[in-house]
Amino acid sequence: MIEALATVGWSISFGSSQRPLTSVSFPVMVNVVHPAFDKPVVDGQAIEVFRHQWQVYRRMVDKDYFAHRDVYRILHRILREAVARPFRFLDLACGDAGGIVDALRDTMVCSYHGIDLSEAALGLASRNLAVLGCRVELEERDFVEAMRERPPSGDVIWIGLSLHHFTPSVKRELMAAARRVVGNDGLFLIYEPTLREAETREDYIGRAERSIRALTTTLRRNEMDEVVRHVRTCDLPETASTWTAMAQEAGFDWVQQLFAGPDDLFALFSFRSRG
Repeated sequence: MIEALATVGWSISFGSSQRPLTSVSFPVMVNVVHPAFDKPVVDGQAIEVFRHQWQVYRRMVDKDYFAHRDVYRILHRILREAVARPFRFLDLACGDAGGIVDALRDTMVCSYHGIDLSEAALGLASRNLAVLGCRVELEERDFVEAMRERPPSGDVIWIGLSLHHFTPSVKRELMAAARRVVGNDGLFLIYEPTLREAETREDYIGRAERSIRALTTTLRRNEMDEVVRHVRTCDLPETASTWTAMAQEAGFDWVQQLFAGPDDLFALFSFRSRG
């Protein structure tokens, strides 16, 4: 079943790690999990690349290009109304977690676990999430690999603007893992670039590029070029019906499209199994 309740994609990640893990404790109930093996020292040029890309992304977020304000407002409502019990929250590709804090504030969240490849982003997340007052664990890891190994242990899983980077087979694998992890009556929510029905990827990229190049007061021309290059290289959006079919194949039998953003570039979905 698919139910539409209401009527944006660029994301960034840095580095990779598939090594054994060890824990490092941080104050204010925040625990950060880093690779156990020593990592190469990051040179100054790599740090500058991170800072530049992060600044571009943050300017787009501050402009609300991705409609995060509406998305997190809807997510907050869902977590307050549809999850009427203490819940564990798993945030895949969590980044700096700056937006998710507002969605989780004043809910019954009892633990937060964020996974991301970027050590620098997790450092920011550790400060942003300290205000929640619940147990927080941040893990520097490939979230697809982490989901393969994760036991049933979550009530709500969230991923935003990251699942679309993968091929259909990996998307299906991750959705099946999410179904296993949340169990019966858990929630899996995604906010991802979404094709119009019968739209080609090239047509979608054309629409996305026009939307990006309209950000003349937010981005410089070379920054627009970088964002467009990312979309052309990395984005593999699906139609709403394909996202729905993938979720149903994974074992979710209740699907809702909760939101479609400006320019119809992104959509928010909720997947649940009634057991």
